[in-house]
Order: sequence, then C-alpha cells, then structure tokens
Amino acid sequence: MTLTAATFISIGKLFGQLAGLREILGREELWNILLCAPVCLSVVQLIVLPFFPEAPRYLLIDKHNVAMCRKALQTLWGRGEFKMEIEEMLMEQAAMKGQRSQTLLELLRDRRVRWQILTILAINVGVQFCGISALSAFSFNVFQEMSIPLDKIRYVTLGLGVSEVLISITCGLLIENVGRRVLLWGGFGGMSVMMALITLSLFLKVSFLGWFPTRALCSAFESAV
Repeated sequence: MTLTAATFISIGKLFGQLAGLREILGREELWNILLCAPVCLSVVQLIVLPFFPEAPRYLLIDKHNVAMCRKALQTLWGRGEFKMEIEEMLMEQAAMKGQRSQTLLELLRDRRVRWQILTILAINVGVQFCGISALSAFSFNVFQEMSIPLDKIRYVTLGLGVSEVLISITCGLLIENVGRRVLLWGGFGGMSVMMALITLSLFLKVSFLGWFPTRALCSAFESAV
C-alpha cells in the first residue's frame, strides 16, 4: 500500500505538470479550469468510495466478521479462500485481545518499539535532505540559471516528473529482490556522497571549478534556505 501510494503520488504530480503545459491548461485564461481539476477528481473519488470494500483487517479484527473479511479479500485479490491470510489476522487479533490502543505519548514512551520509531524518523528526516523537495519547488529557477531557454523549461520539468514515476516503480520492483537494508544503505550512502561533492564544488567553484554550472545549485539552495 505504501509503494502504491508513492507511485500514484508521482503519477499525480506528472499529470499536474502535463496539465500545466501551455498547450493544455497552462495559460492565464485557463487557470480557473486548472485549479478546478482536483475538485472534480475529489468528487469522483467520493462517489466511487462507497462501492469499495472495507479493509479486511478492520472487518476481522475490529468487527469480528470472518465472512465479510473473506469477501473483501476476494474483491481485492480475486477468488480464493485466503486461509493463511485470515489465520494471520486471527493470530494478530488474539495477540491484541485485552489491549487498548495506545496514545501517541504512550507509544513514544514504549521501549519495545523505540528502535522502530527511531528508524522511521531517521528515514523520513533523511528523505527530506535528498533535495527532491527543493528541486520540485525551485526547478524553474534552477533550469533558468543553467541557461535553459524559458520556453523549454516546462518540458525539462516534465522530464523530472517522468523520472520520479520511473524511480518509484523501479524501487518497488527492487525492494523484494534486493532487500530494504541494501537499498537504504545504498540510497543514503549515495546521497551523502553527492551532497559532499556539491558542497565541495560550491566551496571551490571560484578557484577551481569556474567551468562548472554551480549557479543553479547556489540558487536552489539559497531559495530553499
């Protein structure tokens, strides 16, 4: 579910960039239509949402309805009895029996899940330092500083959207084959090396790297700060 959400977020951003092209809706007289597009999609989602099944885990663990849980699984995944999946949820239900839901403060104080929480925090904080947020927000300024013609920048930005979609799909295929630990080490290691090189190039740009197009990087980081 997490991978699906990340992939479709990337696809949504790509469609937004496509709709924002001047040839489609990226003109001043069409701005109201462009802003109404998400509203229309939200209305469609609200209309079709009642026809989707409830989450199987919710139906079994919270509602104690095995038949509805099996029906929801069949709706989502096709025909089958799904005995193994239902048994796993029943085991989870038995383990949770008599336990109340923890508050956020209680969860943060729970020593049993401290390392899991720290791991999630480290990953999410690290992702924010990868530069994708700054690049998405200030891509126009970055490409402008790289002397890309103004009428071509929107198409280069579209290429960023395509790359993000492809990376989301590729990472989803690699996770189960390579493993999360390897991908995390490789991703954060590569990001650390690239950030160090960028910092070094910005520091030495006047003396040694005058040929390097660092104005774009400077502009992006200054805007982000």
